[in-house]
Amino acid sequence: MVRTSPHTGNFCTGTAIAPQWVMTAAHCVRDVPQQVGEVEVGSGPDARRVPIDRWEIAPSGDVVLIHLAGDAALREYPAMERRQAFSEQETAGTV
Repeated sequence: MVRTSPHTGNFCTGTAIAPQWVMTAAHCVRDVPQQVGEVEVGSGPDARRVPIDRWEIAPSGDVVLIHLAGDAALREYPAMERRQAFSEQETAGTV
């Protein structure tokens, strides 16, 4: 859970893609005046909060990468599929 203000109930979900990186929607942070907040990792009594130290909004699309001040400390992170060939039904993209 990505929370950019402790004073509001507003939050977005995200995906931890590396120990210090979370991907979420850019509209979650676009109007936030300072790059601050926290990410809640897990849920319930075992949840941990890791401070946000900055983010990088993609030049197009609704994507932002949030950099954490500490390690999310998950057991594993999602992997990108790395294929060189694309079929006619697929479109190449840039990450």
